[in-house]
Amino acid sequence: MRSRRPGGTERFRRYGGRLRLGGRYQWQLAVVGAYATDSGGYWTGSAYVYTRSGTVWTQRARLTPPDPLTEREQFGQAVAVDARTVAIGALGHGVSGSVFVAQQ
Repeated sequence: MRSRRPGGTERFRRYGGRLRLGGRYQWQLAVVGAYATDSGGYWTGSAYVYTRSGTVWTQRARLTPPDPLTEREQFGQAVAVDARTVAIGALGHGVSGSVFVAQQ
C-alpha cells in the first residue's frame, strides 16, 4: 500500500480524515475528504476523487463547494460513493449542514 497525496501547494489539513471506496467493480473509485483545507476560506474543505486501474490510483478531480462557503463549513467532513455518484457532506453549512452530490 502506498501513501497518496494530491499535488499542489495547498496545506492538506485533515486529508484522509474521511475515505470511502466504491464503484461498479471492486473498489474502482475512492473519495477522500479533506475537510480542514482552506479551499475558499479557513476550514472550508475539499474532497478528492481517485480511480483505480489495476494497482494504480489516479486523481481525477478535486471537488470544492459549488457556492462560496463561509469559514469552518468543513466540506468533506463526510463522504460517500456508489458506482458513479459521490456525496460530500459539509457539517457547518447552513443551520444543520448540507450534502452536495456529484455524478460522473
